[in-house]
Amino acid sequence: MSPWYAMWAQRYMHEFGVTSEDLAEVAVTHRHHATLNPDSVMGHRGEITVEDVTGSRMIATPLHLFDCAIDTDGGYAIVVASAEVARGCRGRPVWVIGGAEATHTDGYTTIDAPWFPEQGHSVRRSGDIAFAQAGVTRDDIDVAGLYDCFTITVLRDLEELGFCKLVRGRRVLQGGPHPLGGSMPANTDGGLLSNTHCGIPHGLFTVEVARQLRGECGPRQVPGARIGLSLAQGASVHGYAGTLIMAVD
Repeated sequence: MSPWYAMWAQRYMHEFGVTSEDLAEVAVTHRHHATLNPDSVMGHRGEITVEDVTGSRMIATPLHLFDCAIDTDGGYAIVVASAEVARGCRGRPVWVIGGAEATHTDGYTTIDAPWFPEQGHSVRRSGDIAFAQAGVTRDDIDVAGLYDCFTITVLRDLEELGFCKLVRGRRVLQGGPHPLGGSMPANTDGGLLSNTHCGIPHGLFTVEVARQLRGECGPRQVPGARIGLSLAQGASVHGYAGTLIMAVD
């Protein structure tokens, strides 16, 4: 897995002038979020800096140790119920208002040229369908869970979902919308990089976004969060994707 994403990251950096420091910003932000999450695996170890990330040992060039998701045991559960049942529950219902899956190419064997098309591949398609179903825009999203198995994937998540143009993912990070307190905080539990990566972790992003929409996140709570998005992706580097948009009354 690491060599595959490393090859993808190396090509992205070569084509667009992105640096290891740009990628490191993702890990730094997610570790900060993890320090606000008492259940995270890495939060108790404290904050990290860009220099910590770029100075950590190389796993597969150009990805350092802190560019890679942790590997842990654990589990999670998501309960889906009818509206009638949900309204009778003790917890605040979180409504699914849009969702879609999409695939592109064939598992872990092929990356079609160009590797980074402006229009994206499966992530963009699943996102476009989900937004159309939900009847909301990218600007309406208050909080997001973006698949972050490696730091490079978060930049591509932002670009492919249509939150920014190609090669502007790093500017989104540098400009402030991504970290907690910005216009669209993401991976507020620490993500796969600093919270947990237990087995098949795709649903973890939905769990955290649901908690945010319910107002259950304590010091990492996004004020007034009402609409959220979670993204799961993988295979052949964004070869398949699932986008879910949720909201509260």
